[in-house]
Amino acid sequence: MANTFLNYLFRSLTTQKLKLRFSLFLFLFAVITCGRPLSDSPSRKNLSPDSLQNYGEKDDRPGTSTSPSPQQGKGTEGLIPVKDIFLSPTLQKTVFSNGFTLITQKRPGTGTVAVEAWIRVGSRYEAESLNGISHFLEHMLFRGSSKYTGEEIRRKIRRAGGYLNGETFWEYTKYYTVVPASHVDTAVEVIGEMVMNSLIRPEDVATERKVVLEEIRRFQDDPRLFALNIVTRTLFPGHPLGRPVIGTEKTVKKITHSQLVNFYQTHYTAPNIVLVIVGDLHPEEIIQLVSRKFSTLRSDPGAKIQLQPPPPQQAFRSVSIERLLFQAYVAVGIPTMGVKDPDRYVMDLINVILGSGKNSRVYRRIKDEEGLSDEIDSIYLPLSDIGAWGIYVGTSPKYIERVKELIFQEFETLKNKPLSDKELEIARQTLAGNFLIEREDNLSQADSYGWFETIHHAESMEEYLEKIHHISQEDVQRVARRYFQQNKYNLFIVKPVSGIKKVLAGLGYLF
Repeated sequence: MANTFLNYLFRSLTTQKLKLRFSLFLFLFAVITCGRPLSDSPSRKNLSPDSLQNYGEKDDRPGTSTSPSPQQGKGTEGLIPVKDIFLSPTLQKTVFSNGFTLITQKRPGTGTVAVEAWIRVGSRYEAESLNGISHFLEHMLFRGSSKYTGEEIRRKIRRAGGYLNGETFWEYTKYYTVVPASHVDTAVEVIGEMVMNSLIRPEDVATERKVVLEEIRRFQDDPRLFALNIVTRTLFPGHPLGRPVIGTEKTVKKITHSQLVNFYQTHYTAPNIVLVIVGDLHPEEIIQLVSRKFSTLRSDPGAKIQLQPPPPQQAFRSVSIERLLFQAYVAVGIPTMGVKDPDRYVMDLINVILGSGKNSRVYRRIKDEEGLSDEIDSIYLPLSDIGAWGIYVGTSPKYIERVKELIFQEFETLKNKPLSDKELEIARQTLAGNFLIEREDNLSQADSYGWFETIHHAESMEEYLEKIHHISQEDVQRVARRYFQQNKYNLFIVKPVSGIKKVLAGLGYLF
């Protein structure tokens, strides 16, 4: 929650699989997280219908409310499922009478359960004057509910042997926990309290504001995160996607208690929340458990915000900055299609072909053939109505021009020369393998289902693999020609401050 890390981010779609690296494309997954090492247990408690009314620890004190709970619903008998969709034999989507969505996947033998609450609100939904309020509110939900204090919330998960975390991005806010399967009731209880019954007390707002402001200052001091601001502002100028997810000192200082409460009441409603539970579970029992806990979740639709895509890019953009670094970074970003476009599967494959992994074209050309870098990667991130693809290379300042030349050469080759049957099949196999490996554990799978259901709709792993299996050479060329155009390119160069090595050498640093 309290640490801004940008790694996969934008991995493939699972937050925990990302690598922390110095990349201009950390912007592709600006998430705000906190967490502890996962403690696994193979034990499992058999939940019976009679026990569902009595889940949770009995020694926790209720918190004292000083502001009305935003989630006052009617009745406590439980929600009524009105629609069940089986996306695969083990993957089930349940929609309740109030519009609340539950996704469950049964994975016997894993011994753990991941529980995630996804809220359809992030920095893209904010007015410019409230930039950062989604992230600020995420912090506040760890401060306590009408039933538990903040410490009690954390203690319940610790006692269960799990961990609790949260993150905010452009189009969502997420709260998640992983616990031994025998404590799934505790996980649902805690997540439910946070998203439904948070207190948001004025005194906690004052305290947490200081924490958020310190986070923003660290953001400004870190050259990687500084580059993030440059990248997002350049890719999406004058648009909410171009603003920092975490907000600015100016906006965060002005956000009031009443604005936070109103934002919570407006956006944290049943139709805007997706609960994902993956692991060693029985779906029927989970549905009963969730229907009881979330029975008071308000069913009103909340704020209806029509997201507007950024205007189409019309011309090549280039940005060059100097920072206290020892090597340079060359990156290219391109606006692409969103998750609803069927060509997104092709873009996933293009990402593998061009820059993701050691078998990619740019890696082989720059590292294996010319020896100019050993730090090369690319990423594709689709949002609801737009996406972004980017590649970066860490290199010596003297190789900047050559690296740029090689990157753009590979773009042209991809557009103008069809892939061989062999390269296409290798790329398909690589993408499928990466996809499966990145979803080996419960949390990764929950991330994937939650992400897509929140911004579009969830799809099974089998459906995704079937789609990429049918991608042709013609598809790759067609999509490459559509998006890899000079007027869509955004070039970013980060160079060391002139003379930095000489200065540090004088202070005793060895190179």
